[in-house]
Amino acid sequence: MNHSVLRKLLSPVVTRGTRADEINASLKRSNLLPYVNKLELKNNMRVSLYSRENNIYSKMLLKVGNGELTESDGMINLENLCVLIDNIQELVNNVYPDIDNISCKTSLKKEQFCHQLTNK
Repeated sequence: MNHSVLRKLLSPVVTRGTRADEINASLKRSNLLPYVNKLELKNNMRVSLYSRENNIYSKMLLKVGNGELTESDGMINLENLCVLIDNIQELVNNVYPDIDNISCKTSLKKEQFCHQLTNK
């Protein structure tokens, strides 16, 4: 039997619902519910392999996602999470600190671009 036909036969009727609503309804009514395991992201391995600062930032993002960094009013204090910048020029200076000294030579730009892609 076609998988899409089987899905339509087994899916509950959810009026004006999304696919997520259908899945939630089907799992809640299923006899398999006691055997369903909920998985959560605990460590972002890609970030934690590179540096300690990235690992700290990754853990803070996980706390934001879990609702652990909210203030009493439900807001998130961004000062602990990132650098706040007041204007465009300050942003450019922070992201590209040596932008005035970039060479106009094409070969140098290619070399810089390749180094950025390979993290060298």
